[in-house]
Amino acid sequence: MTLGPTGFPFEKLTAAILESMGYSTRTGVIVPGHCVKHEIDVIATKEEHHIMVECKFHNRQGFVSDVKIPLYIQSRFLDVEKNGGIVVVMGPSFIKAG
Repeated sequence: MTLGPTGFPFEKLTAAILESMGYSTRTGVIVPGHCVKHEIDVIATKEEHHIMVECKFHNRQGFVSDVKIPLYIQSRFLDVEKNGGIVVVMGPSFIKAG
C-alpha cells in the first residue's frame, strides 16, 4: 500500500490494523460537537471500548508535528465529549493520549 501524498491511505492502514485487533472501524466520520462538527479519521469499537483516532501522515522526511497538534486534537475530542480513548497516530507510531 502506498501511503503518500495524502493522509487518507494512512487512515485506511490505521483502520486495518485496528480491525486486525478485533475492532470494527469507520473512517472519515463527521460527528457533532458542542460547538462545531468534526471529522474523526477513524472510529474503532470493540465491546465497550470506543476509540477516536486522529491520523497525521507527513510525506516529507524530517517533518514533525509540534505540541500544537496534540493540543488541537484534544480540544476537538473534548468538544465531541465521547466516552472513550484518544489515539494519535503519527507516522509509524501509536501514542495513547487518554
